[in-house]
Amino acid sequence: MKEACATVDVTPVGDHKIKKENYQIIEWKKEHGNYICPFCNIIEGMKHRDGCLYLEDISELEIFCKQKDFDIDKLRLNLGSGNVRFSNCVNMEYKKHKDVDADVYGDLLKGIPFPNESFVEVLFIHVIEHIERRYHMAVMDEIWRVMKPGARLVMGFPDVIENMKRFIENKYGGRWNLYHNIIFGRQARPGDFHVTGIEEQDFKDRLMSAGFTNIKWLRHSINVTVTAIKGEKLNAYI
Repeated sequence: MKEACATVDVTPVGDHKIKKENYQIIEWKKEHGNYICPFCNIIEGMKHRDGCLYLEDISELEIFCKQKDFDIDKLRLNLGSGNVRFSNCVNMEYKKHKDVDADVYGDLLKGIPFPNESFVEVLFIHVIEHIERRYHMAVMDEIWRVMKPGARLVMGFPDVIENMKRFIENKYGGRWNLYHNIIFGRQARPGDFHVTGIEEQDFKDRLMSAGFTNIKWLRHSINVTVTAIKGEKLNAYI
């Protein structure tokens, strides 16, 4: 164990900027309401950890990987993770909830609180239908930013056209208890609403405009899985 780090009253120094009022930053292991320093294991609270960031010249993400024993060179990001966890993966959610088990909380529309080119894969599964279409390009820009060159994006969302067809046909008698919920969301709590639909050609064009290539569109029953690779940015949005 290292000797106790000097405690200094400074703003954390890392390779990214975070507006602290917008995020509940990654939660490290807690004891009695304080935080354990990832370097010296001394319990000195947030100020002590901030001093470590300054003295060690290390980012929040590096500390997270040290605490979790993750490989930072193969790190993945799970956006809108809920209570689903994957190996070597940072889980981000909008806000705390009894059904949520995330590492960092924040509003995706205000940015992803990680450095450029941090992740080899981003999982964005059944989230985008909860975000207004007018924000989609900004969100895809931010996802592209935190992905390493050649990293993979995995998305999932309802096939809105297929579900609309089944709703109209009342296929299998599932109009109200299935297809309505898939099109508009279950509406069981705030945020549990679908506010937009995704159509194949339109969304492929938008992904290409955001700098993604090798786009694969896989339909399976009433949902779609899309994979894409981070490429070069185009000059104009669609």
